[in-house]
Amino acid sequence: MEIIAAWAFFAALVGYMAATFNRSGFLYFVLSLILSPVVGLIVLLISGKKTDKPTPATHVKCPECRELVLKDASKCKHCGCALVPQ
Repeated sequence: MEIIAAWAFFAALVGYMAATFNRSGFLYFVLSLILSPVVGLIVLLISGKKTDKPTPATHVKCPECRELVLKDASKCKHCGCALVPQ
């Protein structure tokens, strides 16, 4: 019984770590629960942190609606305002 509790605890720990890496905590929890917490941790460490947040190098604010759009965009996807690519 202790082994099952420890397995679930470590699977939950991997799920928590995945959430801090901006990954799906529930998905990694289930993966760790089914396969192994060690396998889940290895997959998480190989996949690394997810960094898809907009940065000033990749996005600018639309002058009309102030929403973030890609720097190369010619038209705002939110309001349709024409943009000058930078």
